[in-house]
Amino acid sequence: MRYIFLLMLVLLINISSARSSASENAILAQGNHGGGGRMFVFNSDLDLSDNEYDNGESAQDSISSVYVEPGYELLLCSATNLRGRCGVFIGDVDQVFQKVDAIKELDNKASSYRLLSSNSIWKSFEYSHNYPHAKDASRVLQGVAFDKESWYFIDEYDIYKVPFSDDISNYESEKYSISPERNGCDHLGDGEHFAGTLFVAVEKCPGETGSNRIFAYDGGKYNNPRMGILASQVDAPWVAINPVGGLMFSSDFDNVNKLFVYDRNFSNGENLVPLYTIDLDLELNTGVQGGAFSPDGLLYLSVDDKGEHGRNAGIHVYRIKSDNTAEKIRFIHPNGFDPGPEEVEGITVFNVNGKGLKGGDNLPLKGQIHWLLFRELAGGIMSRKNYFKHVSLDRFSYLRTDLIMVVVS
Repeated sequence: MRYIFLLMLVLLINISSARSSASENAILAQGNHGGGGRMFVFNSDLDLSDNEYDNGESAQDSISSVYVEPGYELLLCSATNLRGRCGVFIGDVDQVFQKVDAIKELDNKASSYRLLSSNSIWKSFEYSHNYPHAKDASRVLQGVAFDKESWYFIDEYDIYKVPFSDDISNYESEKYSISPERNGCDHLGDGEHFAGTLFVAVEKCPGETGSNRIFAYDGGKYNNPRMGILASQVDAPWVAINPVGGLMFSSDFDNVNKLFVYDRNFSNGENLVPLYTIDLDLELNTGVQGGAFSPDGLLYLSVDDKGEHGRNAGIHVYRIKSDNTAEKIRFIHPNGFDPGPEEVEGITVFNVNGKGLKGGDNLPLKGQIHWLLFRELAGGIMSRKNYFKHVSLDRFSYLRTDLIMVVVS
């Protein structure tokens, strides 16, 4: 028998500082399962020093409507590690209940929520799907890029070039392997294809001038890369080219408070000296794995976090400003992320909507943000999985009702 779940999530945050610092039961969730009522109470830390006022797991029931007080926003997500959606609901003095069916997932379960101040960097987005999903991984995919005709999937030692007309779930097929020259280096990272050249960040290289490099595979030739030495960087997890100006960007892996900016037209063997650096408005103190630019010059950084809750894991979006600073303007939450066995990897920005690219189950790929995730559980190589996750931005409008609750079954 299929049960119909009803869960009403009421956000009872008082926006006055006197009450907000003392409130304990910030969120009440009331559900009705098979005629038997249940009440779930979530406590809020109400830490006014940051954007986040609450972060928790829901009761795994369908949520039909929410109430958000003025001055606050609610991010509500379904179980997006498989697929699903996240939406932001804004508090409004003229509205009481807002319908949530826009973020209903296939199994009708919501998995997490966050309550934020209205000046937060969280926005609505949708996980279109994963494809490939849970692909057996003999190697970990580190990076992804594209040109006018193909995807490039990058693992530690090899690059796979898959035409758009082919099924990307078969990316490890020998026919797609480029087998690039690595000059003795042991770790390829995230990369970018720009103006006929595939740029790849590389680590663990031999030599006395530091172990980090940028390889530039010019004109589709992979046996003799143009090599730039990154003596100024502790790490080299990613490289990306800003289409606004054509300069090359990279960063360290941990404790990242600045970006390094280089001329992409370097000579082979050149010791790369930054033209300048870009200061981030907020330090990323966990692992920056990948980077990619949108056509209008926004920088998308994929960030891993092995902390207990993986709070910083996800996609951090920055606007590069004229004073050589970068302002974080958006955060895409990897809902369902498990910081134990999972690791965020590389990223690319590419609007595939309407291009007819194959996405599995006879469905086309969708979205603009595409990033990699690796998952490893106990049990040997068969429990190592690669995921390619596809995100669509700004799909959701804010849905509201006037004192009306519609049950989502």
